[in-house]
Amino acid sequence: MFKQYEELQVVLSTIFIVVTIAGLGIPLILFLVGKLVEAFSAQQVYEFDAVIQQRMELLELADWKALCQAAGVRRNTLDLLRQGEADRLKLKQLRRLATGLQLSLPDLLKLVQCDDFGQSKAISFAPAGGGLGWFARLFSQG
Repeated sequence: MFKQYEELQVVLSTIFIVVTIAGLGIPLILFLVGKLVEAFSAQQVYEFDAVIQQRMELLELADWKALCQAAGVRRNTLDLLRQGEADRLKLKQLRRLATGLQLSLPDLLKLVQCDDFGQSKAISFAPAGGGLGWFARLFSQG
């Protein structure tokens, strides 16, 4: 009986150690992966980096991290703007970036050459002629 108790204690201790290491290890791994992605992103050169950096120099913002802090946005949000993907950002994010760069929202969009922002990109499936007449004609022909 005492031997079984010792074996159970060893098994439970091993499980505890494994769970503790995993519990500490997973957040550590996620943190390290995040830092690697951030470092990789800092080395990437995107289409609109030059014009954004010119604006940053006027505002004495030293690097991308400083701009993120001034704008109150995450790094991936800034990276989308640097790539000219303003249409993938929420209006709130664009406003924050504009504030961080001390620009109006239209001026920010001009900076990254996003002149068609907000225009509908929906595709119309209705044939020329419009209205619902095409739908009625579809059933009347049969």
